[in-house]
Amino acid sequence: MAARPEHTKTLPRGGELVYKEVPHRRGLVPPTHRLIQARRFTPENLMAADIDTIMRHAPILAASDLFLREGEYAHARLDDRFQAFSKDPITREAMEKFWRHLGADPARDLDHDASYVGPDGARFRVSLHRHCGRLGAILRRLRHDVPHIEGLGLPVDELRKWVGRSPGLIMVCGPTGSGKSTTMAALLDEINHNNALHIVTIEDPIEFVFEQGSSLVTQRQVGVDTASFADGIRSALRQGVDLIMVGEVRDRETAEAVLNATETGHLVLTTLHNKGVLDAIERFGLFFDSAETANRMTVLSHVLIGLIAQRLVTGMHGEPVLLTEHLEVEGAVRGWIEERDHHALKDFMARRDKGDNRSFTDSALAALEAGRIDQETARASVGRSQDLDRALRGVSAG
Repeated sequence: MAARPEHTKTLPRGGELVYKEVPHRRGLVPPTHRLIQARRFTPENLMAADIDTIMRHAPILAASDLFLREGEYAHARLDDRFQAFSKDPITREAMEKFWRHLGADPARDLDHDASYVGPDGARFRVSLHRHCGRLGAILRRLRHDVPHIEGLGLPVDELRKWVGRSPGLIMVCGPTGSGKSTTMAALLDEINHNNALHIVTIEDPIEFVFEQGSSLVTQRQVGVDTASFADGIRSALRQGVDLIMVGEVRDRETAEAVLNATETGHLVLTTLHNKGVLDAIERFGLFFDSAETANRMTVLSHVLIGLIAQRLVTGMHGEPVLLTEHLEVEGAVRGWIEERDHHALKDFMARRDKGDNRSFTDSALAALEAGRIDQETARASVGRSQDLDRALRGVSAG
């Protein structure tokens, strides 16, 4: 069998990481990634396997995620690839020391979430866990470089208009990995630099660290700074807050607290884990018991400003392309939400003449016509491929 070719990655601040591709081993990484095995790190060779040394080099490697496992080499996710970058496997002793440093008991705890500040001041969120009885840790760097809202492919004019309609509720929806956190961060950063507000974020975990702009930003992490999303919301109402960002609505208590915050005259931004804007409306109602659903949906219909849903698809050259759908709540839409008339909302989103609102079909069609995605990707990205086919033929549903 021919030898696998070597590849060289030039690292910031000097040095090279030389590696070769090795076969993917089932269960080690997701099938969309390739495992990359590091062979040497110059000019200092591969770093020692002690965790302090690893963490000092993490920012140099520009890694988004670090994977530390007892008995294995440390790995970093670089450019959607995994690269080993420790000289020796990480020992049980080193992992136990790291767990204790983060407040976890390596003899008893199974899972533990924490924050970690590296030797150079870089901040990480950490998920401590066990696998096959051994200790592990996955670390993600918290970013300070919040992207500008105009460079993400978002409906910026709509979002700015919605923020101007405060108080009320704005929801960002989508599955895991669709960029919800990035959208929220970019929108908050714009507000932070253009308004004098007290912004309180309640997150699990904190993913972006905001610098002070014209506003004052208080960032709180669930489990570290507050007991729950709902507790954080209730506390914020006693802290002179103008805008509350809630990382995710996951349960009835949080949904109720979000509605109460908007009813008391605050702007609330939050996310829901679901497929689209109509699913988000329906799911929000399902947080409540049947006896209280009608009342809570009435409140939602009056405080909801707008919803945006996101999907990331692969572009023509392998780059991520953001598709969005968005719905502004006003006029007849408000009544349909109150009445839980899902069919009317669905028919409205399928129409071509729906004002500034947009469906995923509209977004996919625009990306296809602009040559950013191919037809197969466009068809796979919409709820019903026949809707895209109708749009391509110029046939409107209304």
